[in-house]
Amino acid sequence: MKGGNEILHIKDRIKEKLQEWNGFWLDKDSASTSIIWALVFSCCILVLDSYGAFTYCKNQYGVFRVYIVLIFSFLILAVLVWKWNWWKLLQIPHKNSADASMFFIMLSSLMIGVGECIYKTLYCYKLLLLGALLLLSSLVLRWRWRTFFRNAEQDKKKLVDLLQLLNGELHAEGQPILFSESTPDKDLLGRQGLVNMICNSVNACNAEHAYVIGIKGAWGSGKTTILNIAKKELREKKEKIIIIDDFDPWIFGTQEALLTAMYDEILSKTGLQYSSYRNRIIARKLQKTVADSKKLLGVFDVFLNDEKTAYETVKQLKQNLARYLCFIDKKIVLVIDNIDRAEADNILFLFKLIGAVFDLPNILYILSYDDKRIKAVFEDEKKINPKYIEKIVQQEIAIPDIQKERLETICDECIKNLLQCYGVTEDWLNQYTRIIQVISTSITSLRQLKRLFNTAFVTTFYYDNILFKPHLLAIETIRFLEPELYETIKSNPQFFISRDFGIILSRVGWNGSRQEFNTEGKRFFEELFQKFEQYEDLLAELFPYVQRYKENQELKSERFVEAGEEKHITIATISSIKYFDLYFSYGTNDHLEIMSLVNNFIISINGSKEQEGVAYTQEKIIKLPKERQREWLECLQNKTKELDKDKRILVAKGICNVLTYIDRSPSFRFGSVYQRALIVATKLAGGADTAALNDFVEACSRRYNILALEEMISDCKSFRRTEDHEYQELQLILERKYDELCNQIIEQKIDLYEAPVYQRFQIWSLYDAFEEKEKIHIYMKAIVNQKNLFRVLADVIEESDGIRGHGYTFNEGKEKLLFGEIGFLQSFIENVTPQTETEKFILKLRKNKQDIRDENSRGTEYLVTPFNWNL
Repeated sequence: MKGGNEILHIKDRIKEKLQEWNGFWLDKDSASTSIIWALVFSCCILVLDSYGAFTYCKNQYGVFRVYIVLIFSFLILAVLVWKWNWWKLLQIPHKNSADASMFFIMLSSLMIGVGECIYKTLYCYKLLLLGALLLLSSLVLRWRWRTFFRNAEQDKKKLVDLLQLLNGELHAEGQPILFSESTPDKDLLGRQGLVNMICNSVNACNAEHAYVIGIKGAWGSGKTTILNIAKKELREKKEKIIIIDDFDPWIFGTQEALLTAMYDEILSKTGLQYSSYRNRIIARKLQKTVADSKKLLGVFDVFLNDEKTAYETVKQLKQNLARYLCFIDKKIVLVIDNIDRAEADNILFLFKLIGAVFDLPNILYILSYDDKRIKAVFEDEKKINPKYIEKIVQQEIAIPDIQKERLETICDECIKNLLQCYGVTEDWLNQYTRIIQVISTSITSLRQLKRLFNTAFVTTFYYDNILFKPHLLAIETIRFLEPELYETIKSNPQFFISRDFGIILSRVGWNGSRQEFNTEGKRFFEELFQKFEQYEDLLAELFPYVQRYKENQELKSERFVEAGEEKHITIATISSIKYFDLYFSYGTNDHLEIMSLVNNFIISINGSKEQEGVAYTQEKIIKLPKERQREWLECLQNKTKELDKDKRILVAKGICNVLTYIDRSPSFRFGSVYQRALIVATKLAGGADTAALNDFVEACSRRYNILALEEMISDCKSFRRTEDHEYQELQLILERKYDELCNQIIEQKIDLYEAPVYQRFQIWSLYDAFEEKEKIHIYMKAIVNQKNLFRVLADVIEESDGIRGHGYTFNEGKEKLLFGEIGFLQSFIENVTPQTETEKFILKLRKNKQDIRDENSRGTEYLVTPFNWNL
């Protein structure tokens, strides 16, 4: 028993290796050609050697000349190998001419060696040469064989099917998940009843003439899947059935090619062999007999033709085939799928072949087609009564429409499983709810679903940027399902972009009033959703304007930040002008790069230790270009909740430690970057414990930085107005420290204009601390001198930013606020000589003001770019 099992195991291994061999040499002509040439070459070498050709040449021309010829021959061969890129061919992971060459070398070496052994002339040098060639070619072929199957297995693994997805057998593993376009042999749509009907018809049929079953249904209705399942079940029963299922009529361009292919297919799969030359002769006569008939029934008119030879040949062929098919006692099932894809002439020609020439016993045809297309070919293009098909097809099985509820259920489950394969957690699945609904209700076939997975999902999850994935998947789904809607959104950004108004004013092309925008926008959305109603809920998730339209609100109200937009603040939302174009161009820009920097910063901070967090924050801000500081801080402010709570105070400390590196240039719309940095620091510090808050305030108040303290007190009050009570304790600590420092400055006459304490405009924070302004007047008169004069003057210069540029105005009223009188500084100014551009600019502004003192003008100086204060 054990020996029998071993024999069976050996047989199975031999069978497996033969299958591998056939897989490797898929083109058997290539293998047979190599064998023939190896036989010819080996025979020639053995004959020449038997006559002593090498010895003759050596004696006749001399050893030196023979070796010169051999060397040059080798060099010519090497050049040819290099020219044909033979080494590169070996690197290609699929069978090619290099494999055939190695196979030729291996066989030739083996045959010549065997022949030399037989003649007893296998001398040592021949053995070494032939052995080296045999070993080398065998090793290369073995390596190529393994490479071929390894790549074949990898290719199989790269393509998956929906059943694996439904069963939870897939994992992304850093690679896109691609679904095979080949039709599966698994029933996902509950079509087993149709499969049983086909199998029962095949098993029951035993006709003397051909029996034709027609499987009709629309494109995507599941015809091919049903056929695959039926073929699988028929093969598993192992009955006397030969299934021919690799005949595709739509790939043939001519009727002769179609006829020849069908004829060869039946002969090769049934085992009936004719010579290839005789096959071509018969095929030509068949084509001559059947083709080019103006009427379908005219196929029988050839019987009356004078060319009796062709008819007799066809008649004899049918008789021979019929006898053979009866003799083998097997049922032949020829499955022809997607007939409707073929050219109109070939569709008609194929029905003629089945109805006349290949009307053979024990053969059963299963034809799959879209009956509407066939009807159009017969009736509209060929002017033939479509009922003719009833004379050819004995049994028609109609494929009903897919059950909508079942398809939606499968789509819903597949999408959720695929999202999880791509790393979307259960908590994040709700972000994709609307997308799942749209896909599930819009998909009409599983083939379409797989194409969507291979396009929209791969693009979304393997597009290497930080665009918000739910938004990107939504817009890619719209691109796939409704290209017209996609183009409408892309070409009308003014009705979809609602964030970052400062940039919008100059980018999206809407120059009308708010009321005009609301009227035009509502009209636009009414027309849009009359055509694409099912996408309204999805677009409302993406675009706040659509959400407001849906809720019958004004698209744009007087509020700066609209209700419902909060969820768009922390993400690279499609509703922002910063990112809108990127969802359509797959590009990048500074805004996206800055958000990426912030995301990476947050990840690093959350994973850092306490002291590392402060130092890391300082390092990042110092290295940040000034033109990126504002947006980096704004993005960080929007994402504060993503920072671990115990790490936020560390970032706040880091920001306050590098305030001197922050840009202080004023901005008319948004305040200075310095003010933004203090807002972010204040927001991050809220909610920390008392000890941490005290340390934070101490860090902020170094060098008598009362300007920062006053700004943060104001920020705390602003946060508390939104009922955020986390900032109450911080505000109290800040106020206590602020009062302490201001009193200390006044009492000790600490010069705020002396380095390293000096900050422009900080004097006004001291001014705000006292109701008794006389203290400020006494303090200022005590500390002003020739050395700090221009810093004092700079504090009474007002700055503005508008359409005329950057404006600078000397305000004498502010001079009076500081000193209690106008002109106190005159004596100092008269005794000073300006040295720098900044000092000259300050005196120019003061002179402008004096020259127009009696006129209705402010004496403002406007510059295109901000003035660079060097004080």
